[in-house]
Amino acid sequence: MLKRIEGFFIQGLIYTAVFFFSLSSILYAFQTFLRIFFNQAIFWIDPLTSYLFALTALYGSALAILKDENIKIEIFKKLNQNRRITFLRESLAFLATLVLLSIFFVHLRAEFITDDTSFLGIKKWLLDVPYIFFLLASGVFYFNKIRSAFHKD
Repeated sequence: MLKRIEGFFIQGLIYTAVFFFSLSSILYAFQTFLRIFFNQAIFWIDPLTSYLFALTALYGSALAILKDENIKIEIFKKLNQNRRITFLRESLAFLATLVLLSIFFVHLRAEFITDDTSFLGIKKWLLDVPYIFFLLASGVFYFNKIRSAFHKD
């Protein structure tokens, strides 16, 4: 029963990613058509396609990790047995996550100070909150990987 629920969830995730990618591609093509032939643009299509492409990338990466089909290079598989290299790799990934998180916080502070609103009346800095949660989750993930690499026997 649990396998059926998991299969249903994975299939829904695949359909959602395909739908978001198709919708963003169609909207982007439509926007390009309007700009080229009519010298007009619909102002809300650009941010919407950016968020749809970002969601598609997140869903796609979640599916790749779930199915263990992410891109792997053979040298990293061989180096994965060395505990020091694993620790170094995960530490660098954690450091990169912290740098990205600090950049997002600086951007968030600048958005919060200007206090602009988007076309739906939503404060612009609120639109960045999901990305910050994603980066925080990545930081916790890499911290746990560092901890497990450090404590391997």
